Amino acid sequence: MCIAAGVLIVKLSKKIPRKQIASMCIIVSVLGIGIFGMINLVEVITTDMTSAQYTSMSYILNDTKYTSNKIIFAGPTYSWVLDDVFHKKNTFVYYYALTWTTNPNKYVLLSDPHLHFDFSLGKQIADLYDSTHLVQSFNGSLSRINTSHYPYQNLYYTTEGNHLEIRIK
Repeated sequence: MCIAAGVLIVKLSKKIPRKQIASMCIIVSVLGIGIFGMINLVEVITTDMTSAQYTSMSYILNDTKYTSNKIIFAGPTYSWVLDDVFHKKNTFVYYYALTWTTNPNKYVLLSDPHLHFDFSLGKQIADLYDSTHLVQSFNGSLSRINTSHYPYQNLYYTTEGNHLEIRIK
């Protein structure tokens, strides 16, 4: 496509009788395409896709009313931060760790879209989710973007930080 566009620009500029105007048309065309590309690239790069992730982890760390002395179930995206950085040793490394243990009486569940994909790993994970009630939900800025339109189409499958829930039992 790039080569075809370049050939098209050069051939159309050759049809212009004045050389100075023809060379200006080439420069203006290339600059216009380049500016269009840079604007779209900056839009995609500056899209905040992690705001809900940071907010939900901050909620778990700061709201001790729900999280003190309770086991924290979270996906690996969150559990390593809670365990290794903030030293919350009551954090399970992954949801399916529940399939190796008994169902605890008190816990906090950080539910993300990945958890719903993991319902197929075992009935315990679905039971874990169903036995909780919602305390707080967080929506990322990605939920406000129409990912079916250009230039955000490549973000369509990025659902990890889109909608998160803090659930407790």
